Amino acid sequence: MTLQEAFSEIETTSGISFGTAMSEYITAAKQLNSRQEKIPSRTVFGKGKHLEIHCFKDKHEYRLSIPAFDAVVAFLTINGEADVAEDILNANLLEAA
Repeated sequence: MTLQEAFSEIETTSGISFGTAMSEYITAAKQLNSRQEKIPSRTVFGKGKHLEIHCFKDKHEYRLSIPAFDAVVAFLTINGEADVAEDILNANLLEAA
């Protein structure tokens, strides 16, 4: 399952919309070529939506709103391994501290 498929499934079960960030990100990646090998730094897909993808020089960050994060954790808790959801929750709480 791709990340886009996973987000789509979470949208379906939770009713929350992640917006167009993922599809815009994939489209931008498909348009890369030898002249432009990276998505430009400081590009943001889905600004102001439940999912924002921020591109930097050496990394890309997926930022979830609190309701979107709750939907992901609930989905993983119900459909995935309980320890995976717990690990994600603990990691994000540590980053927030």
